[in-house]
Amino acid sequence: DVELLATTGSFSMDAAADVEIGAATGDVLVHANRGNVTLNAEQSVTVNASNSVNMLADNNIDMEAQQIDIAGADGVDIESTAGGVTVAAAANVEVQSTGSDVAISGDSGVTLDSGDDLSIVADDVLNMTGGSVAISSPSGPVNISASDNLQFTVAGTTAISSAGDTHLAAISGDVRLAAEQ
Repeated sequence: DVELLATTGSFSMDAAADVEIGAATGDVLVHANRGNVTLNAEQSVTVNASNSVNMLADNNIDMEAQQIDIAGADGVDIESTAGGVTVAAAANVEVQSTGSDVAISGDSGVTLDSGDDLSIVADDVLNMTGGSVAISSPSGPVNISASDNLQFTVAGTTAISSAGDTHLAAISGDVRLAAEQ
């Protein structure tokens, strides 16, 4: 295992080129016991997993970059239990699972904002829940699809806007848009 931890004070790594952290057979853990974990990129933020991608927070999950790609072969779960989820990119946003579900949930809301193409694809069920859901792509298309069911369960408003085509598709299941009161 590789663990990066600052129990008091800060921890930083700087490099003129790339920084790579890896474990050949174990885990890589990055955590803040009383603060924030922040990923900043001038270009792209890419999260890939041969199994699942899980991002869980008691408060907010905020991702901002030029381009954001999140891919998990056995599922993607992005969940904030008491805050919101924001994924914003100046270029493309892509969230996909090639072998299972995609779940994006923010208690106060979910915002997905792409400067160009926005794509969310689940090989099984795609489920979005929250206080509100806002999906926008002012310059490109929006593609949201699932091989099985496509479900939006929202307490407030669901807004999807695109300068290009907007596609909501459930290949072999149902499309369910539910407003909970």
